Amino acid sequence: MAVKVPAGTSTIRFDYATPGLKLGMLASLGGVVLFAIYYFAVRAYDKKNPKKRKLYRIKQYQLQSESVTPPQEEQL
Repeated sequence: MAVKVPAGTSTIRFDYATPGLKLGMLASLGGVVLFAIYYFAVRAYDKKNPKKRKLYRIKQYQLQSESVTPPQEEQL
């Protein structure tokens, strides 16, 4: 980048703004706000109607191989 300036002492100042930064921050903030609204709405619904909405959880089964204990070392 080149700038023509007259001879002598001069002050050159460059300003730069990242394109889309403000729009990106607003979109991120909007997403966080929407998620918070959804989270608290679902939480309030679950408190009022505890058995209407099913929660699916993965059951943990103990494998047969996990229940076997390793053999003890023989003492000399």
